[in-house]
Order: sequence, then C-alpha cells, then structure tokens
Amino acid sequence: SPNDRNLIINQFRNAWNPARTTAPPNTSGSASIGGNDPILGQHIGYLFSGSYSFSTDLKDNQLRALADRGNTPGETKPIDVFTGETGSQSVLWGGLANMSTMFGQGSRLAFNGMYNRTADNSARVETGHFENEGIDAKITRMDYIQREVRSAQLVGEHQHGSQRFDWAINSSGVRRDEPDRSEYVETISQSPTGGEAFRWLATGNGGAVRTFSSLSERSLESKGDYQWNFSRLGRDHTFKIGGLARQTTRDADTRAYSFSAPGAGDSVTMLDAEQIFDGRFTRPGYSVFTIAPLAQGGQYDAHDHLAAGYAMFELGLSDRAPRTGLALGVTYDWDAFEPIK
Repeated sequence: SPNDRNLIINQFRNAWNPARTTAPPNTSGSASIGGNDPILGQHIGYLFSGSYSFSTDLKDNQLRALADRGNTPGETKPIDVFTGETGSQSVLWGGLANMSTMFGQGSRLAFNGMYNRTADNSARVETGHFENEGIDAKITRMDYIQREVRSAQLVGEHQHGSQRFDWAINSSGVRRDEPDRSEYVETISQSPTGGEAFRWLATGNGGAVRTFSSLSERSLESKGDYQWNFSRLGRDHTFKIGGLARQTTRDADTRAYSFSAPGAGDSVTMLDAEQIFDGRFTRPGYSVFTIAPLAQGGQYDAHDHLAAGYAMFELGLSDRAPRTGLALGVTYDWDAFEPIK
C-alpha cells in the first residue's frame, strides 16, 4: 500500500549529494617494537608493528563512455559520453604480531598474526548525454567501501632424537562492506532565464538507486607432518607421513532498490534530492513514490572443504646409488553452493 511504501522509504538515509570542502593534508605513521625477553621465566622472542595512513585524492576531467559499432566494419564510436570528477578519502591501518619461544631443547612454538583494514569514501559527479533517450543528464554517485584482511597462525616444531613432528593451525578471513551506495540521475534542460535546469529522472529504474552489499569469507586449516629417520642394514632411511584439512565458508549479500515517482510534476522533481526525500512527500495519505528491488541484488552461501594426506619412504640402497623414494598422496575436495531463498 502507499503507506507501506512511504514507511519503507523513510528508513533510508537521506544523503544523495556530496559536499565540497578543503582537504586535510595526507598523513601516515608507523611504529614497531621487538626483542627477546624472559616472561614468567620463559624467554620469548617478539615483534609488534602497526601503521596508519590517511590520504585524499581528486581526479578531474574524467571521461567515461561506451563503445558502439560505427558505420564501417571494424569501426567503433563512443556513445553515452560523460565527463566529471571524483573525490575520495582513504584510510589504511593495520599491524602484525609475531612471537616464538623454545620449550626444552627440541620444541619450538610460534604465533604469527596480521590484520589490515582500509576504508574508501568517494563521490563522483559527471555530466553527459544518453544516446538512446536523447537527453542530457547529470549523475551523482556516493560510495563508502570498507575492507579487512586478517590471518593468524600457530606453529609447533618438535624434535626428539631421530623423530620430528611439525604442525600448524591457520585461521584467516576477508571482509568487504558497502553499507550504502547512492546514485542519483537528473536531466539537464534550459531554464526560462537562460541557465541550466536540473530535474530528477523520476521514471524508470535508474533515477535514484541505493545499494547495500556485504561479503565475508572465513578459512580454517590444520596440518601435520611426521618424519622418522632410521638405519637398517647399515643404510639410512626416512619415513614421512602427513595430512591437511581445510574448510572455507563465504557469505555474500547484495541488495539494490530503485525509487521512482511516476506522474510527479515539477513541484517534486525540480527540488534538490535531499528535499525530495526529506519526508514531506511520504507523510500518511501521500502516494508519490514507488520502490522496487533491482535484479543485480542477490544472496548466496558457499562452502569448500579440502582433505589431503601423503606417505613417503626414502630408502638408502648403497653408497653409490642415490636414495630411492616411494610416495603416495591422496587429495579430496568438495564444494557446496547454496543461494539463499
């Protein structure tokens, strides 16, 4: 019902046009500390490092167009040509932590961790011409994207006489969030005073669009290797065996919505975007806007599982002949993909 549509539209953030401001200076900094010190009677080697940077970027006189076939074979010509500028601010911060220690004479335990996070806040304003519609237009896009990468690894190495055992556990993940991307399209025409008049393209599915997107992926892996060096019949031999298991999970969710106002007159479409969507036309009893989900939205889950193992012999045949090896390995990989209903 119209009241339901108005209620939904009022939940969206009313931000469509970027502001102009003086950019602060680019800044960056980093720090690190390391050493090998006794902690609770145990010597631990460590290294900690962190960094931060902030930057502003402006790209002016950008040209964007589509390629279309020309009048002769092999010829192409640009259509839907738009020129404009993009301003963006980027932040990067992260760090790493490495620690290791010895237990007795034959065991070593180590931890390696890393985390990085970036954020890009950008806005683009461009003007041009739509060939098929035959209209001049202004397109405004605002976007904020946040990305993060993390990993942690715990490693153990154990040596006891002729036997050695190594193992590792790894956990990693990536994430990308795009919490609210906006796109607003206005037509350009001549005003009665001789200047340019901007009017919201209130028909179709591309005049005002909001997109929400998130993707996360997590991976957990464990592996181990055992080695035994032994002597038989005056010869040195080696036996190795090991295995690995890994599981990866991904969740993706993208939702896009289009706003339109079919039949709305200049009293609506000639206003600024923040005035059109400030709530004055979505009060109870009003029926100005429609909202529809767009086809580029969707959700899915994906899972990948990997299991692998091997066994290997190295036999010393004689002093003159090189070692002869026999190896056997098995790998099993299976995937699952499930769209979310």
